[in-house]
Amino acid sequence: SEDYARKTLPSNRWALGWDLFKTNLGKLVKINLLTVLFTFPLFLLIYFRDLLIKSQSFGSIFSRNIGIGYPAIPSTQMLGVSESIVFRSDMTIFVLLFILTFYIAIGIAGGFYVMRNLVWTEGVFVASDFWRGVKKNYGVVLKSSLLFVVMFAILILSKDLCDIQIATNSNLKWLFMIIKIVGIIVAVLVSIVYLFNI
Repeated sequence: SEDYARKTLPSNRWALGWDLFKTNLGKLVKINLLTVLFTFPLFLLIYFRDLLIKSQSFGSIFSRNIGIGYPAIPSTQMLGVSESIVFRSDMTIFVLLFILTFYIAIGIAGGFYVMRNLVWTEGVFVASDFWRGVKKNYGVVLKSSLLFVVMFAILILSKDLCDIQIATNSNLKWLFMIIKIVGIIVAVLVSIVYLFNI
């Protein structure tokens, strides 16, 4: 065409990303809304975890006061109680998350498929391509997501157990602190590998 000029084409990744964002803004909003529809229960689960920890903390001994406004905290009996509450809450949350993953994988499979087609500059019809992506990719995304949830749960629960040991064991705090730091680093790496895999 007459207005075609090579210099108007994106010259690097950032320019290509901006051009993709600028020309497909409406489609990106629709993709995000569909994906959020299926991942919204995850945010509710995170909020539920916070409520669960707070409700168990209010019912525990260390949150009660002795009548003058100060909490009664016996030094030897209360070691590791708050860490145990977090551990029990996280166990409950990860069981629910494992079940919820079957629903969340729908949104991830469809959303990532449509985004891939946008990046490859294929013609995209958001709703139909979203469900086509669910049909094609749901099994792969579900397997990857379940494996990720199991590995992430093991790492987070081991961090919680390290917190309990740090609170109760005065001799080996340094060892459990090292284990906790290594577990957090591995959890970050597992998350990156999961996102790259899907």
